[in-house]
Amino acid sequence: GRLPRSAWVGLSQAALAEIDLARGSEAEARGLFTEALDHMRPTLGDSYPAVLEAQSRLAGNTARAAGDARR
Repeated sequence: GRLPRSAWVGLSQAALAEIDLARGSEAEARGLFTEALDHMRPTLGDSYPAVLEAQSRLAGNTARAAGDARR
């Protein structure tokens, strides 16, 4: 079955992802942002500010990592 989802867990994971980004750990940050969204979307909804911010950070981080890989 599906695991329970929690807005608090998602918000915490997003905060940890921000720390990983600040430390330069982009792969870890991507994973945490993805997990955060898995928790936040069903509990907070797609238009909640923290969900939109995590989506934006994930998209920007992913694009940056792809650009770095091409160099």
